[in-house]
Amino acid sequence: MSLLLISLFLIFLWLICTLAVRFFQTTLNAHLKIKSVGFFSVQGVSIQFHPQHTLVGHVFVYMTFV
Repeated sequence: MSLLLISLFLIFLWLICTLAVRFFQTTLNAHLKIKSVGFFSVQGVSIQFHPQHTLVGHVFVYMTFV
């Protein structure tokens, strides 16, 4: 039973990360990378915003949660 719950939890985390990456790509025109996801932590998150036609220059944001 506990193995089933852990498996479902990991699938849920994978789904959340996949939806977040797709949201950043389609809605915000940004590239989201997630290095690793643990039970209580997310590490190595980087977001790179792609320039729009009306913007001048490049914007790069890097965040890490420890």
